[in-house]
Amino acid sequence: MAIAAQHNPLLGDPLYNDDNRTGSCYDYPNVSEAREFFVSMAKHVEAVSAARAEHHPGSTGVSSTLGIGIVKYPIKLGESFEGRPIEAMCLGARCALANEEPSDPTLPQALFTGLHHAREPTSLGVLYYFVRDLVRKYIEGDAATRLLLHSRQLWFIPIVNPDGYAANCRNVQGRMVRTNMRPSCTKTHGNRGPGVDLNRNYPVCFERAKIDRSASTRPCGEDYQGTHPFSEPETAAIRDLTARQNFTFAINYHSFGKEITMPYGCKVLGKPKGNDYDIFIGLGKRITDLNGFMYGVGWEKPLDLYTVSGAAQDWMYKERGIYALMSEVGPLYHKGVAMKPAFWPTPDQAREIAEENIEVLSRLLSLRESDKVTF
Repeated sequence: MAIAAQHNPLLGDPLYNDDNRTGSCYDYPNVSEAREFFVSMAKHVEAVSAARAEHHPGSTGVSSTLGIGIVKYPIKLGESFEGRPIEAMCLGARCALANEEPSDPTLPQALFTGLHHAREPTSLGVLYYFVRDLVRKYIEGDAATRLLLHSRQLWFIPIVNPDGYAANCRNVQGRMVRTNMRPSCTKTHGNRGPGVDLNRNYPVCFERAKIDRSASTRPCGEDYQGTHPFSEPETAAIRDLTARQNFTFAINYHSFGKEITMPYGCKVLGKPKGNDYDIFIGLGKRITDLNGFMYGVGWEKPLDLYTVSGAAQDWMYKERGIYALMSEVGPLYHKGVAMKPAFWPTPDQAREIAEENIEVLSRLLSLRESDKVTF
């Protein structure tokens, strides 16, 4: 079914249309533009699905009426410290009823988040591109994409930290704000944001921050963990969503570094045990075979980084049983590299970064019953 260009939001996206990259946040979409994009995706899927149902009345095939209700956006999860909505998109089976009925434990569900850290817009870009790719393939009738979306739910939280991102779009502190905007620090010089590092605010190894130097207990530190776990409304929104949904897999996107970490970022917890360890290693092999990223726990070679407390993927796995990863997309990290260009690559570079991850996501989500776990 042909879609008229003037009614196709895919052709009018301000950042990801090849001929017109005009996002107002330094060529990226700002908070409202990102929201408009996901709204347009949802409306587009609904309109095409309704048109197909009208043209194929009574059909029960995958190509027609099963598309009705396959998307829901926005799903409000909460509000940020400054009162901005934190919103999710559900794309897939029974999404029209998302948050209105108990989560089905037999339905595979996956979660993807972006912008825990406000200065990492490519983490939003990956989700933009992935949703657009899925919607295009679905509209075009790609059988694998339709099977995927009719058999599970994919949840996206494109902007976990809307306040910090909005501050960067206003060029606060040179677009290098990392935290949310809770006014925990009164200094303005040299601080990378006034608030709490959301990826240090989850309750795993929280008490070890000072012992291991795995997060800052100082309110002016750019990795300040906050006063207590889930002290921030942004992380509380993630907590509440994962409590009511049945997620089995998650990727929390960050930038930059071309590396993916598995639990546990907190070194004293070691690594997952038994079959879970095999699953995490299998996921790593699938990913790195495609994109060549480094993979492992952050405090061990080949990553050789540091121990981390309060990280989202650690908490998701330890407390919720989710096979959760943290993916650092973007350019390869080198000591001494200029930070701002790497955090804020050009739109062309951002598109390349996103596209190299789309195939990874598609491959991971196409796991079949023969695999150890179905996402």
